[in-house]
Amino acid sequence: MVEPINALSLIKEEMQTEEIHLKVNAIHRLKIVILSIGPEQVNSQLIPYLFSKSVSQFFFQKQIKLIEAHYYLS
Repeated sequence: MVEPINALSLIKEEMQTEEIHLKVNAIHRLKIVILSIGPEQVNSQLIPYLFSKSVSQFFFQKQIKLIEAHYYLS
């Protein structure tokens, strides 16, 4: 018997890959995922996950810029 695919798990897996085209595809499928998992999982799991990804990416970008600035000024 084939197990159903968990849309939220698939999105998370694709967002963790290094392959940009998979991340873009995941973003394009967000509407489908939202409709399939329902508002409770969107609020409790998807939104916090997406927020953590965007915050961590912003944090890393900011840290890299600070490190680059430190080396340019040294």
